[in-house]
Amino acid sequence: MCIRDSFMGTGSAIFATKYADLGFEGGGLCGPGVFIVFLLIWVVRETAYRCKHGRWTKPGDESRLVWADGKLKWSNLVPFLGNVSVNVSYLIVMTYAWYFAELGDINQGVVSALLALASLINVITFYFGFGEKISWLHLIGVVFMVASVICIGAAAGSHAGEVETDEELEEGGGRSKTLNGVFAILCGLGGPTVVSTQHFLIRKYKPQYNGISQALDAAVLEFLILTCFLIPLSQNNTDDFNITWEDLGFGFIAGMLMCLGRIFVTIGVAVGLAGPAEALMSTHALYQSLLSAIFASQSLSLLEILGILLGLAGVFFMAFLDTCVQKI
Repeated sequence: MCIRDSFMGTGSAIFATKYADLGFEGGGLCGPGVFIVFLLIWVVRETAYRCKHGRWTKPGDESRLVWADGKLKWSNLVPFLGNVSVNVSYLIVMTYAWYFAELGDINQGVVSALLALASLINVITFYFGFGEKISWLHLIGVVFMVASVICIGAAAGSHAGEVETDEELEEGGGRSKTLNGVFAILCGLGGPTVVSTQHFLIRKYKPQYNGISQALDAAVLEFLILTCFLIPLSQNNTDDFNITWEDLGFGFIAGMLMCLGRIFVTIGVAVGLAGPAEALMSTHALYQSLLSAIFASQSLSLLEILGILLGLAGVFFMAFLDTCVQKI
């Protein structure tokens, strides 16, 4: 858990503090290097299977390409393209959330704590979609997570009533810190929505399309699409920003860490309870918040700290407390 969440938190912190102000085009910096890595992984996996078994696809319905009767699995395009779409959408909405958070004088990692809401969405959709039940202890965790979001919202509105200078308004894109904070939360709420959509697709199509294969296959096309974002980014080069090899290097590290974190949580969703699995993922906001505070001078207010702690308490109730009670 710690390794996975530190991956997500570190990758998010690197990208958010360095490139969130570039808009969706900034995602292009994550594209080329990670695309090459996952393309190589895909080629090696397929070639190794061919050498070991003498065929390119698994037999029967285990194949992600054809059914046992030889017909193509066209329905697998739904989870494949769905995973690609939600992954790209996640980076876009969170990029703008981190951007507005910085303008609103909010620690960018605090906005990432909104991903805890994905646990609540997972609990609801997986109950009605797959009959996956949770205990009352999990519901206590949901209450903590909602309280966490309330604290984050209060932190965003804490600048209300402040008189800002013309220079401060200009730095905020012509908007007040409060308005930027509201925009940060609105964009941040898109994160748990698309993440939960991905988890639903992974579980629904797991019998015919292995969850890990879904994640690895989608990563190739996802980062190819992100690479295309370099085209508008290169056309918008200014004196303030020009694409350098250093930027591509940082983008590669950030993209790789975030993608590995998503793949690890995919494994959890595919084989375990979706709510607790997503709850564990949300702890990456703690790592991002601390890194942003230490290296990007994004101090944490009391409300922001409280929001993170309540979110972590929710994670504990969602993921661990029922197990602890059973053992006791």
